[in-house]
Amino acid sequence: MPVSMLKIDGSFVRDILKDERAESMVRAIAQLARAMNITTVAEYVETEEIRTRVRMLGVDYGRGFAIARPVPVQEVLDVLPVLSAATPGSFLLDDSAANAG
Repeated sequence: MPVSMLKIDGSFVRDILKDERAESMVRAIAQLARAMNITTVAEYVETEEIRTRVRMLGVDYGRGFAIARPVPVQEVLDVLPVLSAATPGSFLLDDSAANAG
């Protein structure tokens, strides 16, 4: 079965700001996935600092409180067409970078 998306476990992601090995692991996973045309998703993107770091490391998407808090299913369904149009990495852009063009 072909793989198109790879989830990077939160146990690596949550420590990338204080553990060089965790950061190296996330960087290596993102580089390998990119070389294989596999999209990456980082779990545990809980702070803006982690969000910035995973973006710098080349991760495409993220999950966690820095991205969005849990919401009722109906709210997700209401914005699903917008979410499906998102481009890889767009969750990591701040508003000023997204509006710069």
